[in-house]
Amino acid sequence: MRKILVVLAILLLVGMVALAEDAPKLFTISGVTDGYVIAGKEAGKVTGGQDVNIDVGPFFLDLTGDWTHTFFTDADVLDFTYAVGYSQAFGIFTPGIKLTGDHSYAVESKAWTGDWFSDLTPTLDIAYKSVGINLYSDLSFEEGYDVFQTVDASAFFKGKLGTLRAGFLYANAQAVTDDVGYPNAPKIQEGCSVYVKASIAY
Repeated sequence: MRKILVVLAILLLVGMVALAEDAPKLFTISGVTDGYVIAGKEAGKVTGGQDVNIDVGPFFLDLTGDWTHTFFTDADVLDFTYAVGYSQAFGIFTPGIKLTGDHSYAVESKAWTGDWFSDLTPTLDIAYKSVGINLYSDLSFEEGYDVFQTVDASAFFKGKLGTLRAGFLYANAQAVTDDVGYPNAPKIQEGCSVYVKASIAY
């Protein structure tokens, strides 16, 4: 119950900001509706989903709902995910923070799984002209998970032909299995590692 109240408090804060500022300039909403079918002897399924993205000044709320029907087992599953966060530039500094959660509902068994508070992602971007630093960390609140999942810290130089980046990445075994939480490193691997990454724009 306490966690639900925290989410409601965050949404209330977003609403207060929307009412306090110039709404036409401050508030934007967008969405995507999608669906697909996968055919297979034991893996045939149909999925339909809806994404809703709400931006209120420096705050954002992303909601996703998906329905999946598996033909082989005749099972229906509803998946819900959300991300609420804040990102605002202050000169060359852009701090940000995002809270995410997810829940799945099996229609036949009426069972809920997931965690409304699964990950907290603090970020800090520093950019000056053609150079900058990106700091990213993924902290997990899920049961059975370590708190520190990944840390991705890198510096970059952006030239006319492309971008050169060098960084440090830490990831534990759970982050490697989930394959998430490294926005700038080219590939995730367990433990500590350093990387150099080059890209050419054309």
